[in-house]
Amino acid sequence: VNNRVKQTRRRHGLTLEELARKSQVGKSTINDIESGKTIPTIETALKLAKAMHIRVDQLFYLDGDI
Repeated sequence: VNNRVKQTRRRHGLTLEELARKSQVGKSTINDIESGKTIPTIETALKLAKAMHIRVDQLFYLDGDI
């Protein structure tokens, strides 16, 4: 699973701290997701997408889905 969390967060003008607050997901968790160290749970993916007012599939994708 690949992600566009960091790019999308920056495009929305959000800091890591702001996204953490809006999504109620920890900063370290978001950082680990952005760096590819961890794959989010469905709940976390939904929270991040909702906080940025986008669909989950705009944040996360499988190889070859671009």
